[in-house]
Amino acid sequence: MLYKIKTFAKINLSLLVYRPRSKDGYHPICSVFQNISLFDELKIKILKNQPGYFKLSCNHPDVPLNSENILSKIYFKLKKDIPFGLDIHIQKNIPLGGGLGGGSSNAAAFLAFLNQYVPLNYSLKKLQNIGLKFGADIPFFLVGGTALVRGIGEKIRSLKPGTQKYFLVFNPGLHLNTQKIYQAFDAFTENFLYPAKTPKRILQGKIGPNSLQSVVFAQYPLFRDIEQQLQQLGAQVYMTGSGATLFIPFKQLKACHLFQAQLQEIYPDKFMCTVKTVDKSYRSPFIKV
Repeated sequence: MLYKIKTFAKINLSLLVYRPRSKDGYHPICSVFQNISLFDELKIKILKNQPGYFKLSCNHPDVPLNSENILSKIYFKLKKDIPFGLDIHIQKNIPLGGGLGGGSSNAAAFLAFLNQYVPLNYSLKKLQNIGLKFGADIPFFLVGGTALVRGIGEKIRSLKPGTQKYFLVFNPGLHLNTQKIYQAFDAFTENFLYPAKTPKRILQGKIGPNSLQSVVFAQYPLFRDIEQQLQQLGAQVYMTGSGATLFIPFKQLKACHLFQAQLQEIYPDKFMCTVKTVDKSYRSPFIKV
């Protein structure tokens, strides 16, 4: 049996980063996550007569296919409960290391798939607790849509979508190291914020500041140059996660396409695409092919 699952990316419409916790060094956040229509695809083949068999393949050469892969980690965590073999192909469309959550989205879809087809019959909360051990964004992707995410990714509250339905996503091709970005943030931030009540402007407008943007732009001047170029074209530029993807919100699809055409002429070799908001992280029920 073969199943196909679309696993959608996300952008951080806003991201407030707080003082790191003394017990483990993790930074609490307050962020509005939004699923977008850019997606990877998992092709999962179930091998009923080969329990214990597990194989990964991917179209992208930089995706690890060994024990470092997040799907491998999840499989071996749950292996004793899986009565069949698995052959999984990852079709990567989401840029790697771009703050779009591609790996976490893949992981959430895989967890949800196992929960349904083993079946594990775990509650959403239990799946999220398992996912959190492998990535802070995974609990969100098990819910999807638009959500306020707090803590280190474990506190999730679904929100009504904002008025901006379309986004131009722009990735200049830099792969940023999240840990190093946070270290730079700690080094350059003198007055840390403390976790507090979510600002009303974020809940109302959804789009807001990103605490890491100034750090990333300072370390990588290319982003500053791109921002200035986009602002000259009349765009308000935002960054998702810890980089390296920028996005521009639009209320009308036509306006988004027209702006993309302009930008494509300036940066013909950079990744960019027009996306719309979606209300789920993965397609359910899963498609059997």
